[in-house]
Amino acid sequence: MGDVDEALARYDAWLERLRRSAPVEAARVKRLQRRARSVWRRITRILIGLAAVVLGALLFGGLVMPLDFWGLVVTVLLMVGVVVVFATWPRERDPVVATLRTAPLAELPAQVEDWLDSRRAMLPPASRREVDRIMVLIDQLAPELAALDPLDPRGLETRELIGNHLPGLVQRFTQVPARARGTPETRDRFEEGLRLIRSELEQLGNELAEDRIRDLRVEGRALETRLRGDAGDAPDAASS
Repeated sequence: MGDVDEALARYDAWLERLRRSAPVEAARVKRLQRRARSVWRRITRILIGLAAVVLGALLFGGLVMPLDFWGLVVTVLLMVGVVVVFATWPRERDPVVATLRTAPLAELPAQVEDWLDSRRAMLPPASRREVDRIMVLIDQLAPELAALDPLDPRGLETRELIGNHLPGLVQRFTQVPARARGTPETRDRFEEGLRLIRSELEQLGNELAEDRIRDLRVEGRALETRLRGDAGDAPDAASS
């Protein structure tokens, strides 16, 4: 039985790797990077605080009076206090839905990703994968949204989609009692809504990409016309 269980475990692991697409892996890597940046910010604050305490103790001992036993005790206690304080403060606050609805369009993708990441653990595994795909699309759209006019219809549509409908859908699902949340009907409706939002984001991304391609074609034709004109003027200048 041990060999059978081991084989089944390997098969399940293989299926899990197969189900993980590149976008899902990209979302997972970005989540890890975001958490690593948060930890590094705290470590940096702790190191700066410790350096300030040590420097203050050295200055006090050199300019005022030498540190005795109790001075060293106070210094150590201050260092411990610095570690405790900066390890727990400032407490990172997750954006709320009301903030997402009013955030500047350029900042909206990052805030929505942070909000989704804070709710991800409350979602079923299949829904998490769908949310990961949505987060990747939002990340890909971020540079385009930052360049859009806030009054552009597509910008307004995107704001409504990821700043209102998406968090509203996730919030309503997480507010369903846990027992009812696990029913197939509830999960299916929720995942259908996520797929619809992902489809709209994909369509928006295609439209923005077409705009960039159109601009490139126009610029290419303008450059070609200008170069041909310069080439045509060159023989005339030479003959004169």
